[in-house]
Amino acid sequence: EPKSDYLYIVTKRDPRSRVYRARLLDDPKGLATLEFLFALPMTSVTAGDISPDGSEILIKNYVYTYYWSRSTNESVKDALRKPPTTVQYMPEPQGEAVCWSATADGYYTLSERAYKDFRPEVLYYARGKGGMDASVTTTSDRPPLIVGPSQDTKGIYDVRYTLPKIMSL
Repeated sequence: EPKSDYLYIVTKRDPRSRVYRARLLDDPKGLATLEFLFALPMTSVTAGDISPDGSEILIKNYVYTYYWSRSTNESVKDALRKPPTTVQYMPEPQGEAVCWSATADGYYTLSERAYKDFRPEVLYYARGKGGMDASVTTTSDRPPLIVGPSQDTKGIYDVRYTLPKIMSL
């Protein structure tokens, strides 16, 4: 988190992903103690990032990318307690990464696994002219999704969807 010396960690496998924080450089040996803050209203969080100026937060799971705006004196904890907005994201096979661009004019995602004809690529989602709200998607903007337990790995869920030949993100 660029405004402080805290590192935030969000769990993946809990029924509701849990948010922890640790003060960096808290111990001369490099050890840090995690402090539990609260549970988010989502599960299977795979990645998150805070914008370079600290004013915006992205957290994603396999299906959605969530967005929070943060006011100047608001803590990360208080910002994440507000309801998030979902922003543009096309689920990728095992999409495990999200990060802001250096100028926060958009964000990147990346899958860590190839699937049939899909080869992992870094995807970029540009900020809309009106800010993040301009790039909010609704269910109708996305192809139908099927989310279910993996056939191969217990405890893992597959996200399946079919893209039309031409689709604008």
